[in-house]
Amino acid sequence: MNTKKTVFSKIAKGMPKKQVKLSIVQDLITEFDSLEEASSLASYLAYEWGDEIMEAFWDFRMKYNIDDFIVNSNATSLKEFADNYRAKLEELEQKANDLGLNPSDIYDNYEESKQIVDNADSTYNDMISKYREIISYISIPDFS
Repeated sequence: MNTKKTVFSKIAKGMPKKQVKLSIVQDLITEFDSLEEASSLASYLAYEWGDEIMEAFWDFRMKYNIDDFIVNSNATSLKEFADNYRAKLEELEQKANDLGLNPSDIYDNYEESKQIVDNADSTYNDMISKYREIISYISIPDFS
């Protein structure tokens, strides 16, 4: 039913005949779509999409569990492993030299091991740098 007709029919039935501005009704009509849209979007986030986002984020964190990787993996011990291994490689080099041999003649993985040990500090530092970049990007605590 038309709002103006409703108001006028009530006035005609004996309501007090004083001057009343009904522009408020037009304001309400004009703003209703915005109110309804805002409510709909807020409800969607509160009751549906928000849970979907949290579930997706949880799935992502479980798939790419960077916290567990940093806290529980051997990667964070690279410097320590490399230092210990370096000492053993140096001992091997000395013994091989005493025998007049190349260390790779005695130990098949000598060259690869030497390369890993020589690059351990920079690899570790690059890992920590990338970790901090990742956690900054996704806003999680730093466990390094």
